Amino acid sequence: MKKLKLTKVIASALVVASVLMLNPIGANAEWKQDKKGWWYSEGNSWATGWRVIDGSLYYFDTKGYMLGSTPNEFGDNVINSSGQFQNVTIEGAWAFYKQTGVIMAYLGNDSNVVIPDKIDNVAIKSIGNKAFYLNKNITNITIPNGITALRRSAFFGCTGLTSINIPASVQSIDGYALSGCTNLKNISVDSNNITFKSVDGVLYSKNGTKLLNYPVGKVDEKYAIPDGVTDIGWNAFSGGVNLKSIEIPSTVTSIGSSAFDGCKNLSSITIPDGVIDIGIGTFYGCTNLSSIKIPNTVITIEHSAFQNCINLTNIVLPDSITKIEQGAFNGCKNTLFNVKSESVKQLLIKAGVDYNKIVGNS
Repeated sequence: MKKLKLTKVIASALVVASVLMLNPIGANAEWKQDKKGWWYSEGNSWATGWRVIDGSLYYFDTKGYMLGSTPNEFGDNVINSSGQFQNVTIEGAWAFYKQTGVIMAYLGNDSNVVIPDKIDNVAIKSIGNKAFYLNKNITNITIPNGITALRRSAFFGCTGLTSINIPASVQSIDGYALSGCTNLKNISVDSNNITFKSVDGVLYSKNGTKLLNYPVGKVDEKYAIPDGVTDIGWNAFSGGVNLKSIEIPSTVTSIGSSAFDGCKNLSSITIPDGVIDIGIGTFYGCTNLSSIKIPNTVITIEHSAFQNCINLTNIVLPDSITKIEQGAFNGCKNTLFNVKSESVKQLLIKAGVDYNKIVGNS
């Protein structure tokens, strides 16, 4: 009996030790390091996202590891060798650059957030990269007129947001700025904005030729892109899990990378004539996509373009294709590839497609 209890105690200790090796956990708030990097323990957990520690601003990834100086996604000379963001002023819930008026990070926990037009008498000009990244508390956000830019991933993963208004002053919205906002149903734009407009809650360029962001919290199962649109932007429909059908007009000639990434209920789509490139991750994770028409204007299919499209059973590839990147069809385990030319067949093989999955197009 004692032997059995001892065995259980040892087994339990081994499990705990294994978990500790996998996850950075500390009993007290203190810095710790392993071969992967530094983390900051907080009781039985660890810091993630933005933190102010001893008066300095740090950023920790989703696994708890501190972002180092090089390489990093915030640019050169922003983070020093100790992982601290340099030249940042912290005022209440805001970390910002006085020299440029860029909000670096929101440090508060409020659900209703009003971004100030000035902090410490400095006019705020832009919302920086990941300023509100993965903030699940925010349900309402007010952006003041005077903000000119929403930088990359500014509101990424703000799952509580249901709507957002873009003021007249905003001139640029970078990639992923509104991505991962799974409950976002409406993007409105001030009518005086000269760069953007909203059409039924969807974000477009002012002239209506580029679709920039479809709010993925919309409950519609179908969406028809208006005639006159020529460009579907990078990441435009990413995460649109409610969409089963998207109609693309003949005017579209460009589809950005990751445009339909994660539209897992999209069942079929027709790419119009004139499109020459199917970009990186365009249909990544479209697990219910069973039918797609590729025109004979397409020249390039880039890596991960159709990765994990597990229900795509048949695809016809035109002779116009001159480049298929490695991994373009990774995970397409049920797909048969219909080709006419030997050159396209060889491109598929070089891209990692099983020879037995390639058949002649009758």
